[in-house]
Amino acid sequence: HKTCDPVSTAMDICISKTFDNGNECPSEQTLVIDEEVYDLVLNEFKKINCHICTKDEIKNLIPVVIDPSTNSMNYRFVGKDASKIAEAAGI
Repeated sequence: HKTCDPVSTAMDICISKTFDNGNECPSEQTLVIDEEVYDLVLNEFKKINCHICTKDEIKNLIPVVIDPSTNSMNYRFVGKDASKIAEAAGI
């Protein structure tokens, strides 16, 4: 939300994704960031060494995390480290 503190927002999200690799069903999987703070939040992610995927990287990730034969989550990668998923996608 545009009233967030970008520093704590980025850190809280990063912690929540790395402590259990987003394995819990209720964990956030998508971010919708208000335009007013979009650049600030993304810059905070970069400051704490989070990787922001390019459009090409996203295209490479899709067939890894989504099973093309079922169009659903690829369970081979659920709960895996981001580095393992990135490696499988050639990132």
